[in-house]
Amino acid sequence: MKGIEAVLGLAPGLSGAARADAAGNVIEIAGQLDGESLCAVAAMSRAPLEKASELLGLGGIRDWSFSYAHGALYVHHDDDGMVAVQGGATKSPETVMKKLAQALGD
Repeated sequence: MKGIEAVLGLAPGLSGAARADAAGNVIEIAGQLDGESLCAVAAMSRAPLEKASELLGLGGIRDWSFSYAHGALYVHHDDDGMVAVQGGATKSPETVMKKLAQALGD
């Protein structure tokens, strides 16, 4: 992928994306969003989600999404950190997550 801007074209309604290290420190931002806050939330959410995954015997967390009435948050973790994407609510968040993982090389 050339830059984080390319992520915004993966699905309709994606309004912003940010790349950060594992601690949530923003490296790159595209679109209209508060990248610092978005990445901080994504970084802080990782530990409880990993604990839940461990308790359920699901293995390590790689991707997760959260949908609500008027929007959605999609997060992809890789060896370098994470990419968090904000967008509109969709009927198929799994499709957006698959496209995100493919675009980021996983």
